[in-house]
Amino acid sequence: MKGPARWKALPALCALVALAGCYHYQEVGLDELAPAQEVRIRVSITQAEILEETLRRDNPRVIRGTVAQREGGSLYLDVPVVTELRVGRMESLRQRIELPESSIQELERRHLDRGRTALVIGGTAIVIGGIVAGLIVQSEGTVGEDVPPSDENRIPISIPLGGWR
Repeated sequence: MKGPARWKALPALCALVALAGCYHYQEVGLDELAPAQEVRIRVSITQAEILEETLRRDNPRVIRGTVAQREGGSLYLDVPVVTELRVGRMESLRQRIELPESSIQELERRHLDRGRTALVIGGTAIVIGGIVAGLIVQSEGTVGEDVPPSDENRIPISIPLGGWR
């Protein structure tokens, strides 16, 4: 690819980087959970065997999902089963599973890392700004160079081609 054409995918790549690396997981206790929080849970081997057929994953011991509720010694989790791209966004089909609290070996809550997010967004803005500035400097003086000057003064005239009545 020549010239600016090779840079067309760069803003999309920068946006992907900005969206991808801004979270981390922090270990928490069951009492610290609230509905709608995203979590990552490691369950016992016995519980993994029970969930293996339901989740159909390579490693059912580690489960990522959203807390639905906690009730009667169990944690209810909405887990993505199928994820697909629809009209420019990712959509997930979710299934609610029940995890006995006794089967949970490790529990981590997903947190937005504000420092990393600010650095990634700032860096992305600087890169995109540099690309735009470079393209502007590169294109200076080229506007209208492809069109030869014309000495003609044309005025469009409308001539009816149909007959008059």
